[in-house]
Amino acid sequence: MWNGNQMTPPALHPSVVGLIARGRFGEHSLAPGDAAGLRWHGLAAEAAEQAEAAGTDSSETQALVRAARLDTIRSMAVLSTAGRVSTILRDAGLRVLCYKGPALALQTTGVWSLRGSADADILIPEGAVAAAHEVLIRHGLSRRSGHSGPPSKFLLYRDSECGYSGLPCSVDLHWRIEDSPAYFRLPFSELWTSRKEVV
Repeated sequence: MWNGNQMTPPALHPSVVGLIARGRFGEHSLAPGDAAGLRWHGLAAEAAEQAEAAGTDSSETQALVRAARLDTIRSMAVLSTAGRVSTILRDAGLRVLCYKGPALALQTTGVWSLRGSADADILIPEGAVAAAHEVLIRHGLSRRSGHSGPPSKFLLYRDSECGYSGLPCSVDLHWRIEDSPAYFRLPFSELWTSRKEVV
């Protein structure tokens, strides 16, 4: 939804989110625009599942089901990309963790597709960024910024990620969880020891 020159998310009332969280979204009477709001906020899959289970069959419910299917297809592309990048980097001897997107959905809901995601988020140790960059370039990926070299020391200090394209969805290579380490102080080694492997 465009508002002048700015893109603004469709409105979504907190009570709707509460119904989804409690598994009672089927009790909600869908209004025009609800499907767009739920999709924008990554809740289409959960809402569609609950609406279908309740037997609602309005045009808005059907729009919600279509949005959920598109989200699942996008999640499949993200999952495939995350798996491919993990394999590429692991085969090069680098430690790599997938997080956010499907990994977070699986951990919080038990279902990898229940959280819409637009890109694959990959976390590596900060000292491995240059090596990971070279490996990704050798496998046909390129930096979205158009630069051909690895992230600079200034970028490593200022930011927490670098974007790459060349696979079904974009890849965000992270060396920190947040731009400011003060917000998330856990070192990679600690995250690595608590990792879980998912097949």
